[in-house]
Amino acid sequence: FQAEDGIRDLVRSRGLGDVYKRQDLISADCGMLYLYDTNKQEFYFDRENIIHVGLRNELILKDKPRPTGMAQYIRQQGLIVVNDVAQDQDLPPNFRGNFLEREGIKSFVGVAVRTAEEITRGEVGVLYLNFRNPHRFTDDEKNVIRVFANLVASVVRSAWLLERTQLIAEQQNTLREIAGTLNTELDREAVAGRILDELKKVVDYRMASIQRILGDNRVHLDGRGFKSDEIPDWALKPISEDRLIKQIVREKEALILSDLSKIRDDVHWEHHAETAHVQSWACVPLIYGDEVIGLLTLDHDQPGYYQPTHKEILDLYGLQAAIAIKNAELVATLRRQVEGREMLNRIGIELSGLFDEKAIMDRVADITAVTLSCSHCTFFRVENGQLVTRSSFGNRDWSFLLERTVPIGAGVAGWVVEHKEPALVLDSRVDSRFEPGWSKPQADPLSLLDVPINVGGEVYGVISIEDDCLLYTSDAADEEDSVDLGGRRI
Repeated sequence: FQAEDGIRDLVRSRGLGDVYKRQDLISADCGMLYLYDTNKQEFYFDRENIIHVGLRNELILKDKPRPTGMAQYIRQQGLIVVNDVAQDQDLPPNFRGNFLEREGIKSFVGVAVRTAEEITRGEVGVLYLNFRNPHRFTDDEKNVIRVFANLVASVVRSAWLLERTQLIAEQQNTLREIAGTLNTELDREAVAGRILDELKKVVDYRMASIQRILGDNRVHLDGRGFKSDEIPDWALKPISEDRLIKQIVREKEALILSDLSKIRDDVHWEHHAETAHVQSWACVPLIYGDEVIGLLTLDHDQPGYYQPTHKEILDLYGLQAAIAIKNAELVATLRRQVEGREMLNRIGIELSGLFDEKAIMDRVADITAVTLSCSHCTFFRVENGQLVTRSSFGNRDWSFLLERTVPIGAGVAGWVVEHKEPALVLDSRVDSRFEPGWSKPQADPLSLLDVPINVGGEVYGVISIEDDCLLYTSDAADEEDSVDLGGRRI
């Protein structure tokens, strides 16, 4: 091809310079190479991925290869030869477009450019050699064109491999930097925010969120692109009730829904008004050891934005994120254990000087509410086969009516007495043990921890630690220390 300097530089940047320097290869007036995106199953249409030489006019948007257009037809046929556009009766009418008239093209040959390498899945693109006069292609010219197409495929393959190698190297360097950054944070919520911020350096998104998995439940840690208090209930429903999330947790692999307008019926994506803007979506399980401890989700409003090629880097990033979150939780647990033991020592000393049972109950409930900064703390005592509210303190201006009773086995406190073990309710809205309406006329707590007080092998009472916010982890309270607190109280 006879190429202008600007076009030659573009071609050379794509690794095709040496190919196009061969002016004596074939005497076409102009040529075009449409590269094919194997992930999106369509041709690229941008200045970097359409290589052309010898055109009289700039490409315009409507020149983009159509799903049923000539380029797709060439992909299916492998090679087509049109000696005379005006006379060739085998050329379908819809293939005679404005582009041929605008460029004055009278004959052309189109050849599918393919390679057997897995990195390109065999597809490279479609090559056009165009003539502005009718041209009868000889068998020798057709053979030369086939060889030329193979050479182009080989060169493009090399360029793509080089780009992929460079990209992987850059991503690995970024991951190493991010790993060091994430592990400098000690607060889990701060870690979650940093994970989302650093994610932008690896993969872009419009909205993203991190959820912590606790049994069958999910808890929102942090998000970007939306307000955390606007999360709908369906977005955090139990994993067993969400078939898509259940699949991701079971398979322990990132899932990418590249184009939500083209997903199969067997993909359990749920359509909601809040996600109407989402065109491409990815979800990464956060795996620590062999356990999925959370989920990282990200979405984009551009169809096809997330591709299978993103999976590897997202899985690696998910491992870094899981380690950072778990490390922050372990540090918080150690800190909480130290603070808890200090609190128990103070409470033990103070309670040892009290001899009135009601005064002891009041002091335990009061100290627990203040020390743990919970919304409310209630002390239940087992009397005559039922639980009786004997003391109640909170950080608000109201308290429960004393003497209110709960049947054994009813509600969370009744469940604790019946099973003689603590009960952690991460979300009272979905936990079947919680009976709504207990706090009337005030709102029900969103989370609570009820711990039995055991005396001589029998349950003497229950301490209920209640909060208006959702608890994040099962480490929210040290259950052994809580039971020990009851022992000290007696």
